[in-house]
Amino acid sequence: MVDWRFTAAWIIWGLAFIGLEAWALIRSEKGDTLSEQVWALFGVSNVVWFMGAGFLLWLVIHFLSRGRV
Repeated sequence: MVDWRFTAAWIIWGLAFIGLEAWALIRSEKGDTLSEQVWALFGVSNVVWFMGAGFLLWLVIHFLSRGRV
């Protein structure tokens, strides 16, 4: 059974993310989007790109397998 409180919290989290990212894109100042923040925090290197790509690949597989992976 789905707990509506978590559903509501994830929706609020998603809307907050969309709002922040939209505000950053409209402002269009250097270092305000999520990607620019991550690049600044961790530096841009091949290792970071591969780790990020690997995580996103796992996340897609996780969702598609309904949490079995």
